[in-house]
Amino acid sequence: MLGGKLGYLAPEIIEQQPSTAQIDVFAVGIVLWEMLCGRRLFHGTDDTDTVRAVARCEVPPPSHFNRRATPELDAVVLRVLDRDPKKRTPGAEALLADLDRVITHLDPHVSQRDVALVVGLHLATEPAPAAPSAAASAAAFMQELDAFVAEGGASDLGAAPLDPDMFGGRF
Repeated sequence: MLGGKLGYLAPEIIEQQPSTAQIDVFAVGIVLWEMLCGRRLFHGTDDTDTVRAVARCEVPPPSHFNRRATPELDAVVLRVLDRDPKKRTPGAEALLADLDRVITHLDPHVSQRDVALVVGLHLATEPAPAAPSAAASAAAFMQELDAFVAEGGASDLGAAPLDPDMFGGRF
């Protein structure tokens, strides 16, 4: 019995191998890849096509779609999305450490704490919605993805310590 969205499954689930905590880390890797690339990773024309895409687990590096993705970031993302669980990032803590190294490499003045602060400030300034529908949430998410893709990586995030004013002056 499967639970969750088909496009976020790990290949070993489809192959009916035993579940491990790595399937959740794989799902986080998919979300990370999609955030960086502005598109779905495993998305077919129907459920069968999506499951086949997951089973193939062909993952292009984020730099293929996002020119600002570095080779170090490509390596982290491709490792967490490795088809073979034995070669994959072993857990969430290891993924966090890998991402922290990439952030430090991009800008030694920015840390995961800075990122958490900006996200927290953003969430604190947003009014709490009254139980949005799934369709409204999906539409808002798609608008954000469209804006990201349209921007084409023109922002300068990561080149300097994170400053809340860089996010549209909403703080």
